[in-house]
Amino acid sequence: MKITSIIVVIGMISMCYGQQTCSDLLLPYFISGTQVGIEWIKMTQDGQVSYAQGNSLYDTSFNINLANTDSYTGISNQAITCFNEKMQPFAIDKTIINFGDPASFTITRDGDVKINSVSLGTSQFKLTHCKNNIFSGFDDFGQLFSFVFNKGTKLPLLGQACTGPTIPPTNGPGNPPTDRVRFDTQLISQWNENGQNYYQFSTNIVNIGNTDITTLVFVQNALELRDPSSIYGVAVITIYQYSLPSYLKSIAPGNTHNFGYIAKSSVPPTFTVQNIYP
Repeated sequence: MKITSIIVVIGMISMCYGQQTCSDLLLPYFISGTQVGIEWIKMTQDGQVSYAQGNSLYDTSFNINLANTDSYTGISNQAITCFNEKMQPFAIDKTIINFGDPASFTITRDGDVKINSVSLGTSQFKLTHCKNNIFSGFDDFGQLFSFVFNKGTKLPLLGQACTGPTIPPTNGPGNPPTDRVRFDTQLISQWNENGQNYYQFSTNIVNIGNTDITTLVFVQNALELRDPSSIYGVAVITIYQYSLPSYLKSIAPGNTHNFGYIAKSSVPPTFTVQNIYP
């Protein structure tokens, strides 16, 4: 009887020590310079389901936690469109922006998650169910969050342009971003400093549509700033991706928002809308 009890106790201890915790499974992602592509599913008690994907980085020069470096665009089962004459949830032409600023989505080494989403609100919770590269937890509202980590992988943002054949939408002409926003750029000044030419630009974001713009994410691929601090009036998500600043609630129809920057090239950059809401 005593031998049986000892065996049971030893077995229980072995199980406890052999089972990896969420903190253990998170450790490989907390090596400085680690890029992690994260796929994320959120489910609420009333049946709302959203999916998003984006990229995060652990680097102590950026943030002490694993933190987002882009906007994590997403889709929802509440966004329904007509596709091939059938109702289709998770409409890709109705993507949502989750983050307008870097480090709005953080995960600590111990599995504490903080989310401050412009579309889905604020949540704080601890990861409690983890296996391999899948991490899950419930917030105080009973909402389930599940994350799939892809170490060393850069995931594309949902809704961005891609190559290949396209299927025309069947739910009407819609309101493409180019019909709602115009970027007007002009050169303000230029000078030479230690043999390097610098050019100061001013850009107006003009709402040429007929509804307020509350969220706007736009990109460029040619602008080389004098230094990371040489841009103002926008929130920098990455060095090539920007959003409206947090203090700006919206741009009304016919109104503008100005931002400026100091560049190393005299060629004005071309800005492209990546996501817009509503």
